Amino acid sequence: EATSGSGLGGGLYTPEATVQTYARLAELARVVLEAGRPVLVDATFLKRAQRTAFAGLAQELGVPFAILAFDAPEDVLRARVRARLAAGDDASEADEAVLEAQLRSREGFDAEELARVLPIDTRSVPDWRSLLPALSRLWPGAPRMDSRPSTH
Repeated sequence: EATSGSGLGGGLYTPEATVQTYARLAELARVVLEAGRPVLVDATFLKRAQRTAFAGLAQELGVPFAILAFDAPEDVLRARVRARLAAGDDASEADEAVLEAQLRSREGFDAEELARVLPIDTRSVPDWRSLLPALSRLWPGAPRMDSRPSTH
Protein backbone atom coordinates (compact mmCIF):
# COMPACT_ATOMS: atom_id res chain seq x y z
CA GLU A 1 0.00 0.00 0.00
CA ALA A 2 3.03 2.29 -0.13
CA THR A 3 2.92 4.99 -2.77
CA SER A 4 5.23 4.68 -5.74
CA GLY A 5 5.41 8.40 -6.42
CA SER A 6 4.30 7.76 -9.99
CA GLY A 7 3.07 10.76 -11.89
CA LEU A 8 1.05 10.76 -15.09
CA GLY A 9 3.22 9.25 -17.84
CA GLY A 10 5.82 7.89 -15.42
CA GLY A 11 6.35 4.92 -13.11
CA LEU A 12 3.13 2.94 -12.88
CA TYR A 13 1.58 5.05 -15.63
CA THR A 14 3.99 4.26 -18.48
CA PRO A 15 2.77 2.24 -21.46
CA GLU A 16 5.33 -0.45 -20.54
CA ALA A 17 4.00 -0.73 -17.00
CA THR A 18 0.46 -1.02 -18.34
CA VAL A 19 1.49 -3.85 -20.68
CA GLN A 20 3.22 -5.65 -17.79
CA THR A 21 0.19 -5.22 -15.55
CA TYR A 22 -2.25 -6.69 -18.07
CA ALA A 23 0.15 -9.53 -18.91
CA ARG A 24 0.37 -10.41 -15.22
CA LEU A 25 -3.42 -10.24 -14.85
CA ALA A 26 -3.81 -12.59 -17.83
CA GLU A 27 -1.24 -14.97 -16.36
CA LEU A 28 -3.06 -15.07 -13.02
CA ALA A 29 -6.46 -15.41 -14.70
CA ARG A 30 -5.17 -18.37 -16.72
CA VAL A 31 -3.89 -20.15 -13.60
CA VAL A 32 -7.17 -19.69 -11.76
CA LEU A 33 -9.31 -20.69 -14.76
CA GLU A 34 -7.19 -23.77 -15.42
CA ALA A 35 -7.80 -24.72 -11.79
CA GLY A 36 -11.53 -24.72 -12.60
CA ARG A 37 -12.44 -21.55 -10.73
CA PRO A 38 -14.26 -18.47 -12.10
CA VAL A 39 -12.32 -15.22 -12.47
CA LEU A 40 -13.30 -11.58 -12.27
CA VAL A 41 -10.50 -9.33 -13.52
CA ASP A 42 -10.78 -5.83 -12.06
CA ALA A 43 -8.96 -3.28 -14.23
CA THR A 44 -9.80 -0.23 -16.30
CA PHE A 45 -9.56 -2.06 -19.66
CA LEU A 46 -9.53 1.28 -21.48
CA LYS A 47 -8.20 -0.21 -24.72
CA ARG A 48 -10.03 -2.62 -26.98
CA ALA A 49 -6.86 -4.73 -27.36
CA GLN A 50 -6.76 -5.27 -23.60
CA ARG A 51 -10.33 -6.53 -23.59
CA THR A 52 -9.78 -8.63 -26.71
CA ALA A 53 -6.84 -10.41 -25.09
CA PHE A 54 -9.00 -11.55 -22.18
CA ALA A 55 -11.87 -12.53 -24.47
CA GLY A 56 -9.34 -14.62 -26.40
CA LEU A 57 -8.11 -16.25 -23.21
CA ALA A 58 -11.68 -17.17 -22.27
CA GLN A 59 -12.30 -18.59 -25.74
CA GLU A 60 -9.04 -20.56 -25.66
CA LEU A 61 -9.96 -22.11 -22.32
CA GLY A 62 -13.62 -22.63 -23.28
CA VAL A 63 -15.05 -20.53 -20.48
CA PRO A 64 -17.81 -17.89 -20.60
CA PHE A 65 -16.79 -14.25 -20.93
CA ALA A 66 -18.70 -11.11 -20.03
CA ILE A 67 -17.71 -7.48 -19.53
CA LEU A 68 -19.07 -5.76 -16.43
CA ALA A 69 -18.86 -2.11 -17.49
CA PHE A 70 -18.84 -0.15 -14.23
CA ASP A 71 -19.30 3.56 -14.91
CA ALA A 72 -20.61 6.79 -13.51
CA PRO A 73 -20.95 10.34 -14.85
CA GLU A 74 -17.64 12.23 -15.11
CA ASP A 75 -18.54 14.67 -12.33
CA VAL A 76 -19.16 11.74 -9.97
CA LEU A 77 -15.83 10.15 -10.93
CA ARG A 78 -13.99 13.44 -10.32
CA ALA A 79 -15.65 13.87 -6.92
CA ARG A 80 -14.69 10.33 -5.94
CA VAL A 81 -11.05 10.87 -6.91
CA ARG A 82 -10.90 14.12 -4.93
CA ALA A 83 -12.53 12.50 -1.89
CA ARG A 84 -10.22 9.48 -2.01
CA LEU A 85 -7.13 11.67 -2.24
CA ALA A 86 -8.36 13.93 0.57
CA ALA A 87 -8.95 10.93 2.83
CA GLY A 88 -5.41 9.74 2.16
CA ASP A 89 -6.18 6.15 3.13
CA ASP A 90 -6.30 4.45 -0.28
CA ALA A 91 -3.44 2.72 -2.09
CA SER A 92 -4.45 4.27 -5.43
CA GLU A 93 -2.32 7.17 -6.60
CA ALA A 94 -4.66 8.14 -9.42
CA ASP A 95 -5.52 11.81 -9.27
CA GLU A 96 -7.69 13.99 -11.49
CA ALA A 97 -4.94 14.21 -14.13
CA VAL A 98 -4.92 10.41 -14.37
CA LEU A 99 -8.71 10.36 -14.56
CA GLU A 100 -8.70 12.98 -17.33
CA ALA A 101 -6.13 10.97 -19.30
CA GLN A 102 -8.23 7.82 -18.88
CA LEU A 103 -11.39 9.58 -20.03
CA ARG A 104 -9.59 10.94 -23.12
CA SER A 105 -7.95 7.66 -24.08
CA ARG A 106 -10.66 5.10 -23.40
CA GLU A 107 -11.91 3.25 -26.44
CA GLY A 108 -15.61 2.51 -26.70
CA PHE A 109 -16.97 -0.98 -27.07
CA ASP A 110 -17.26 -2.36 -30.58
CA ALA A 111 -20.32 -4.31 -31.76
CA GLU A 112 -18.86 -7.71 -30.79
CA GLU A 113 -18.00 -6.46 -27.31
CA LEU A 114 -21.41 -4.84 -26.82
CA ALA A 115 -22.99 -8.28 -27.11
CA ARG A 116 -21.03 -9.21 -23.96
CA VAL A 117 -21.40 -5.99 -21.96
CA LEU A 118 -23.42 -5.55 -18.80
CA PRO A 119 -23.48 -1.80 -18.07
CA ILE A 120 -23.48 -1.03 -14.35
CA ASP A 121 -24.23 2.51 -13.20
CA THR A 122 -22.22 3.08 -10.04
CA ARG A 123 -23.80 6.36 -8.95
CA SER A 124 -25.23 4.15 -6.22
CA VAL A 125 -24.49 0.64 -4.99
CA PRO A 126 -25.43 -1.85 -7.72
CA ASP A 127 -28.48 -4.00 -7.06
CA TRP A 128 -26.97 -7.38 -7.92
CA ARG A 129 -30.25 -9.18 -7.52
CA SER A 130 -31.69 -7.15 -10.41
CA LEU A 131 -28.48 -7.41 -12.49
CA LEU A 132 -28.09 -11.19 -12.28
CA PRO A 133 -30.77 -12.03 -14.90
CA ALA A 134 -28.96 -9.84 -17.44
CA LEU A 135 -25.63 -11.37 -16.47
CA SER A 136 -27.12 -14.84 -16.87
CA ARG A 137 -28.04 -14.02 -20.46
CA LEU A 138 -24.46 -12.89 -21.17
CA TRP A 139 -22.82 -15.63 -19.14
CA PRO A 140 -24.57 -18.99 -19.14
CA GLY A 141 -23.89 -20.70 -15.85
CA ALA A 142 -23.55 -17.46 -13.90
CA PRO A 143 -24.58 -17.67 -10.25
CA ARG A 144 -28.28 -17.27 -9.73
CA MET A 145 -29.83 -15.66 -6.68
CA ASP A 146 -33.10 -17.07 -5.51
CA SER A 147 -35.26 -15.31 -2.94
CA ARG A 148 -36.20 -18.64 -1.34
CA PRO A 149 -33.89 -20.11 1.29
CA SER A 150 -31.84 -23.08 0.16
CA THR A 151 -32.97 -26.50 1.39
CA HIS A 152 -29.65 -28.18 0.58
